[in-house]
Formats: sequence, structure tokens, C-alpha cells
Amino acid sequence: MGSDGRWADAILAGASRALSAAACAPLLGATDRIGATIRAAISATRGVVHCNTNLGIVLLAAPLCRAAALDVDLRRGLGRVLGALDRDDAVEAYAAIRLASPGGLGRSAQHDVRGEPEVSLRDAMAEAAPRDAIARQYVTGFEDVFARGMPLWRDGLALFGDESIATTRVYIGFVADLIDSHLVRRHGPAAAAAVQQRARGFDRGLRADPARLPHLDAALRKWDEELRAANMNPGTSADLTVASILAAKLMATV
Repeated sequence: MGSDGRWADAILAGASRALSAAACAPLLGATDRIGATIRAAISATRGVVHCNTNLGIVLLAAPLCRAAALDVDLRRGLGRVLGALDRDDAVEAYAAIRLASPGGLGRSAQHDVRGEPEVSLRDAMAEAAPRDAIARQYVTGFEDVFARGMPLWRDGLALFGDESIATTRVYIGFVADLIDSHLVRRHGPAAAAAVQQRARGFDRGLRADPARLPHLDAALRKWDEELRAANMNPGTSADLTVASILAAKLMATV
């Protein structure tokens, strides 16, 4: 497929994600049952698109949005939300994951999503946490979001006053700092490590001189085209980027 075909795929993917967001956003934070919220959001997504576009985002956004509805600090509220997760939440979330059918899911010796869980959703996430960065957020209170993503977002906004540039900074930071779980599942740890090393090259330069970011546009676009051509998507890093921006905006409104 030539470059025109890849750009067409990118446009279609963007449209699918926009439809997904419109379908599921009204459901996030609407109930205190996180598992039911996740399942409803994924069901709504599947009603408008026929592939997995937002499972990771929904898994991260549902607890954040519910925490924001509580009349407390966002992180304190998130602790309450995560601490209240039970087996019913796991049953609903497992059903949502099966419905989304993410690529490279694999199997687990314990609490496999193809079966019915016997533990709470947080306990199930704890089992997956060593190999999955999204599951790890449920165990650490979204530490990567609050300690990694949000500071980069705020610094980017303060420096450039541009949400698009700030978003790029957060994304590069996540790809550089964390082995991307999605890449590991789809392409193996060696391929994921190679992508991480490439991102670290950009990240080192930006840590030395953050103002360089707008001048890296051509190099970043070229790298993006290379990743698309190889069908390599650091999707977990993208999900964590979205969650970081969402958390920052929720904290600004509560």
C-alpha cells in the first residue's frame, strides 16, 4: 500500500475514533458501577464502529469521570472509586473486553477474560499489572497519569499555549518512559523496545530544550509514517495520554 493508502487509513481511523467518542462519552461517570459503565460504553461504541477503537481509554476514563462526580479532590475520589470495585464490576468489565476484542489479547493463567472472574475488578487488574500498563493504573491509583502525564501536559501548555503540541509532548514522554503494552502484545518485547528507544531519542532532546518540540514536527511525522507502514501502534501510550489530559481537565473543573 502506498502512502496515499496509509493516509486514507489514518483518516478513516480518526473518523472511527470520533464516532466512538461521541457514542460513549455521555455514559462515562453516569453511574457508580464502574464495570457497568465500561460495558455500556463499549456496547455503545460497537453500535457505531465494528472494531476496537477505545477500550483502553474507556477503562481509564470510567473511574476518572466517576471520581470527578464526587465532591472531593480527584485523586481522593479516585481512591474511593477504585477501592469500591467488586466482582460484579469484574464480570461487566470482562464482558466489555470480550466485546471489544482487542488485538493480541493472549491468555492468562489466572483471571483470564475469556472466563468468568472470581475476584474483584481491582484484584483482576493487579494480576495483569506486571504486563499491562492500563491494568497497573488500577493498582497504583493512576500513578503514571498523575506523576508522568499531567506534569508534561501542564508544562507543554505553559510553554506553548497549544493543546496539540502539549499532547504530543505527553505522548512522546509515555512512549519513551514505558514499554508500550499494546506493542508487546502485538509485536513482541523486542519490537516494543525498539520503538521506545526511538522515542527516547526525541525525549532526551526535549528534556534538554523543551522549546524544540515544534521544530521536530517533520521528524515526528516521518517517524509516524514509519510506524504506520509497519502497522505498529503504541496504543497504550496513546490511552495514557488521553487519560492524563482528561484528569488534568477534570481537576481544573472540580
